[in-house]
Amino acid sequence: MSVPVRDTAAVAGTGTGTVVWANARDLTARWFRPLTESETWRAAAYLGFGLVTTTTWFLVVGLLVALLAVAVWTVVGVLLFVPFFGVVAWCSEQERRRAGMIGISIDPRPVADGTGVWGRCRAGLADGARWRQVAYQLTATLVAWTLAGAPLVVWAAAAYLVSLPLWGWAVGLSVPASFALALFGVALAGLAARVMTGCARLEAAYAAWLLGPDRYAVMQSKVENLTADRRQIIDAVAGERRRIERNLHDGVQARLVAVGIDLGMAETMLPGRPDDARALLASAREKNRQSIAELREIGRGLHPAILEDRGLDAALSAVVAASPVPIRLSCDLATTPPPAIEEAAYFIVSEAVSNILKHAHARTAAVDVEADARALRILVHDDGLGGADVARGTGLAGVDARVRALEGTLRVASPPGGPTVVAVELPFAGASGMATR
Repeated sequence: MSVPVRDTAAVAGTGTGTVVWANARDLTARWFRPLTESETWRAAAYLGFGLVTTTTWFLVVGLLVALLAVAVWTVVGVLLFVPFFGVVAWCSEQERRRAGMIGISIDPRPVADGTGVWGRCRAGLADGARWRQVAYQLTATLVAWTLAGAPLVVWAAAAYLVSLPLWGWAVGLSVPASFALALFGVALAGLAARVMTGCARLEAAYAAWLLGPDRYAVMQSKVENLTADRRQIIDAVAGERRRIERNLHDGVQARLVAVGIDLGMAETMLPGRPDDARALLASAREKNRQSIAELREIGRGLHPAILEDRGLDAALSAVVAASPVPIRLSCDLATTPPPAIEEAAYFIVSEAVSNILKHAHARTAAVDVEADARALRILVHDDGLGGADVARGTGLAGVDARVRALEGTLRVASPPGGPTVVAVELPFAGASGMATR
């Protein structure tokens, strides 16, 4: 009985060793993964390039500040502030663009401007945003050298430790101690990559703080835009409600009343005038068919059952299939969009198809829809007359309001004579319910 016990223990030991080895290998791969990612080396390029640019701008702006300090007491010296602020603004723009190397976008902070030389001079001297640009140019080189030096220190320490097996004996280190320290130096490479990425983001954050827009102003602008979008959506919903009420009252209700009258007359005619009764029944059946078709048309833009049951692809296919104009549909959904995005996409495509049928007089059209992990994109193209304008069209205005409410973007290219291209991007940020297919 002892032999099987020893075999079982051996198997268990082997399994445990395999698990430990697999976990150690996975941990090592994760620790050194930043060394294989492009983001790490873009951060290195950002830090290295920043040493050159910030030093150059510091020398240029510092020299100009010194000249202005001497000449400011003269009229000519005061006028030199206009080109001075222009040079500083250009340098600041280059720094904002440099942040794009690590995928960070910095919008420019609005600056005051005046008319004429004296007006521009007064506006610049009184504008805090311009002086923030000056402050950045005079301090950014210190920040850049400090943040670039931190990863350099870690890399230098790693290189020092890795090289110890070659010369550690000269300072009294044993061979095992030298190799142990060398392994620690290799491990420092993973830390150095992370320090490099973090320092790059810190430098970009400093640039965004002084050169980017004020957060309060951005929030205020966003609140104003959301208020305007809310007003447009309320107006659009009210208009849609009036359309449904008007169509129900003037169309479907009248037809259903006529159906009831026809059925009542057919009932009285059936014993003595069967042919006339059959004609009334046929008329009632046709009016009932028209009422059903009109109810479907009235429900356009509302949440369809097919969208809930079969998804966005099937819902858009139904919209396109009902069009008398040939429309090619391409729907490539790598992920299932959130419900709010799906509803907006259905409304946008429905409105675009409606505009093609009513106004474009197009012969052919195409709708391309694709979604990845971040956003859903819609591209509608037709060969119609063109001339579509968001400012003049109530349909496109409603589309624009829905898109902006979801923090998306709408672009319309529709020159007179056509073609018309409508491009929409709806980000998933802020929406819930996303799931991968």
